[in-house]
This record gives sequence, structure tokens and C-alpha cells, in this order.
Amino acid sequence: MHNQNLVKIRICRSVDNIILNNDISIQTQNTDIKFKNSIDGHYGLVLDTGAENIGYVYLSGVMGGKTALKELTVLDSAGCYIDGSIFTVNGDILFKRAVLLTDDLYVNIGTGIGNLRF
Repeated sequence: MHNQNLVKIRICRSVDNIILNNDISIQTQNTDIKFKNSIDGHYGLVLDTGAENIGYVYLSGVMGGKTALKELTVLDSAGCYIDGSIFTVNGDILFKRAVLLTDDLYVNIGTGIGNLRF
């Protein structure tokens, strides 16, 4: 039996940081995914803008700065713009498509168990 947790996300402008309480997968139908806030929590985050590779992923805040993420995966997208830092706790960071750095990037995957893959 396939068990899938679905999470409804209300699109809004928020000034607060985002704290994950579960593994989260966000998939759009060929539209952009934009995070201007920091995201924390020891859970996995998967971002996917659809198989057509039209939408972009924008990561502008610190990912896992206060509480490191378990892992970060950016799947199908036209590309991923990053102008923040990314921290995981011995977890993988995977970018399936092009990554465009718009500022200095600091990546920490823990004590060497995690992988950074492009």
C-alpha cells in the first residue's frame, strides 16, 4: 500500500522564517517556486517545478541555518537561483538542473557523510 502525505500550502507573503515539521515535497505545474525566507528543521525538502522544465526555483534565504535540513533536493526545473547558504545534517544536497549563484554560497553537509551533487 502506498502511503503519501499531502500538505496543502497557502501561498502568501510572510516575514517569518519557515520551520519544517515533516519531510516536504513541493511540486508545481511549470511555475516558479520562490523562497525569500529562511527554512529550518531537520526534515527533507524536495522542490520540483514540473517535467516541462519551465519554472525556476529561487532560494534567497538561509536553508537550515538555525536547524539544519535533513536533505535538500531540487528536481525538474529550468534552473535554480541561489543567494543564500545551505546547511544539512550529514544529508545530501542535489540539484538536477543548472544552478545560478547570485551571491557567495556557503554549503555545509555535516561531517562528510552527505553529498553535494549537480
